[in-house]
Amino acid sequence: MNVYEYAMEMEKVAEAYYRDLSAQTEDEGLKHVMDMMAAEEAKHYLIFKKMASNESFELPVSTIVKDVKATFQSMKDSGRTFSFKMDQLHMYRKAKDLEDKAYAYYTDAAEKTADENEKQALRKIAQEELRHVTLLDNIVEFVNRPNQWLENAEFNQMEEY
Repeated sequence: MNVYEYAMEMEKVAEAYYRDLSAQTEDEGLKHVMDMMAAEEAKHYLIFKKMASNESFELPVSTIVKDVKATFQSMKDSGRTFSFKMDQLHMYRKAKDLEDKAYAYYTDAAEKTADENEKQALRKIAQEELRHVTLLDNIVEFVNRPNQWLENAEFNQMEEY
């Protein structure tokens, strides 16, 4: 299996996992975040598919941090009290592990390729995966202590990645 096939497989697995998380999530805000994460993985899949076929591609500008920030701000503004089942926590941690592995794989693959366009694409997608790791860290913290987290959330830290 070559780099692109493996990357496409990783992206498909992540997309399916986020869709499954969305289906299992009762909170509409978190459901929306999981749907956005799935859409991000689907975009990555298409990029790798084009790379594998030697087709030209453009790396889309990701707005996920801004969109997630807006979702959490809306959740905060609603004034609701949040409560989550703790078994959800392991699901979000598993998603974070998937993103960590993707980040490591793409970073390593970028270092091994001689093709500058491929190197640039792999690095950019690796950075997007790192943003996903940060988002999932925030989601884990939110599920652990939702109301306190919403009061103290530092959304600006998420934009650093």
